[in-house]
Amino acid sequence: MKSNQYNRREVRFAWLLIIPAFIFIGIIIFYPMVMAFYTSLHQVDLTRKAQGTPFIGFKNYIDILKSSGFWASINRTVYFTVVSIAIEMVIGFLIALLLNQKFWARGILRSLLLIPWALPITVDAIMWKWIFNANYGAFNAFLCLLSYDKPSSMMF
Repeated sequence: MKSNQYNRREVRFAWLLIIPAFIFIGIIIFYPMVMAFYTSLHQVDLTRKAQGTPFIGFKNYIDILKSSGFWASINRTVYFTVVSIAIEMVIGFLIALLLNQKFWARGILRSLLLIPWALPITVDAIMWKWIFNANYGAFNAFLCLLSYDKPSSMMF
């Protein structure tokens, strides 16, 4: 009997810990989605001051589905996606087959192919190190402009 009671307490505690995350997700993700859908059901003129937004239902959706420009852009997007994925898959497969073969420069070629993967991370790390450098960093320069570099004017 105590085992069942212990599990209920754990479940309640787990829900207590998860609820703030659900609320945060609801505020950050679902609220804007609902508001965007609500706005799409109204006639909104962004070039003028808001003087009310009359409800027009699914007219915006019907208009966009009737638009030839919309379908042309969908066709271009699908074509680009299919072609680019097909080309990337074929090239990636051929490179993988090549790098799986034994030849004299295989290690050098593998290293060269890893550089585009590793380089952005390294550049980001160096950039953040420069930004937060205490002597000449951009963030420190910004704080100096605000006169927060003196101990007497610090807020904490």
